[in-house]
Amino acid sequence: MESQRTILRDLLDGAGGFGSVTETPFKQECESAVNQTVDRLWEVQKQWKGILSESALLQSLGSLLSTITSVVIAAVEDLGDIGEADSHQLRLLMDQVSTAKDIFVRGGGGGGRGEGEVEAAGADMTFIYCPNWLKFQYLAEILESSLVDIRYLWNEGELSLEFEAEEVVELIEGLFADSEMRRRAILEIRRSGK
Repeated sequence: MESQRTILRDLLDGAGGFGSVTETPFKQECESAVNQTVDRLWEVQKQWKGILSESALLQSLGSLLSTITSVVIAAVEDLGDIGEADSHQLRLLMDQVSTAKDIFVRGGGGGGRGEGEVEAAGADMTFIYCPNWLKFQYLAEILESSLVDIRYLWNEGELSLEFEAEEVVELIEGLFADSEMRRRAILEIRRSGK
């Protein structure tokens, strides 16, 4: 397991911390790193499928996916200033990682990447096997949300269950230019401090 985690981290290192996701050649390097990482997870799934019970397989793959999502979450949170084009590209990269959820669709057995059988199967169980999956999904959504949407997710949705108030504040500061609206949103989130 630890060797697989190391391989996945090394592959994601090729993204260079996702700092220049819209600039050539870094954009291609980031896309390649993410694609190779997801491909590696599918390779491990195929290799281990006949060896481990389904439950053990899903737990192991969930742990590996959690490693991937942890690296991406930390990298995005460390970026600081995120422009609109960067935000969109980061969302696309995170969506690519999200394709790994097909492994965890109940009844689909993770038939393989691009093999249609999974879509007809059943419920997505990714969040059960990958503890930070919902945080990863929310982060992807935040990247392309408006301030109004983020405030709604914080106050009425479940964003506050996955993020600390200061994490959301830092993301807002990185995504939006200083304005009265941004200051009010930050103040509201800090006050509620859920």
